[in-house]
Amino acid sequence: MLRFLLSLSLATLAFACLREFNQAPKHTHRKRNIRRQADFPPVLTDQETILVNSFDNNTIDQWAYYYTHENKLAGLGRAAAQWTADKWAEYGFQSRLDEYEVYLNYPVSASLHVTYPNGTKQEVNLKEDVLPEDDVTGRPDNQPTFHGFSASGDVEAEYVYVG
Repeated sequence: MLRFLLSLSLATLAFACLREFNQAPKHTHRKRNIRRQADFPPVLTDQETILVNSFDNNTIDQWAYYYTHENKLAGLGRAAAQWTADKWAEYGFQSRLDEYEVYLNYPVSASLHVTYPNGTKQEVNLKEDVLPEDDVTGRPDNQPTFHGFSASGDVEAEYVYVG
């Protein structure tokens, strides 16, 4: 009897495994990765070659410095846009600037206060502290934090931290 039960359980197990192997593949929305039929290394176009050979760590560092020291609020920073277009043209790419009318309201005043459960209030600084080692923080054209297209007025709400 024990042999019969053992052989029955082994047959059941073998049948279950066989059934899993014979099932049709399940449908997924993933596309199969198709191997590219391109030669290696790939042959670059003339413009791709110019682009690859135009950058090194020094130029990337210079460009990053330039861009981080420009005011990029909507309607400002045309010099950076023109500089970028000129650089692309210098490297053989067709470039142009398109202008768009931008409506962006600026706050007359802005402040933020935290009211604690015990009733005390504390003002929150909306301007970044000026750091001697960072020449961007002390610029006179820095704009304090504001939410464009917001209506003027006073708002009270529960503080929600999302981290």
